[in-house]
Amino acid sequence: MSFKKLTAAEERVIIHKGTEAPFSGEYYDNATKGKYFCKQ
Repeated sequence: MSFKKLTAAEERVIIHKGTEAPFSGEYYDNATKGKYFCKQ
């Protein structure tokens, strides 16, 4: 199985279970309906 290359920030969150600082994420105020897929 092959995986897509992750950025350092993505790897920290996806692989190492890191988190963003509260209320700071790019999608914090996002209310758009849709499907969101894991990057890896």
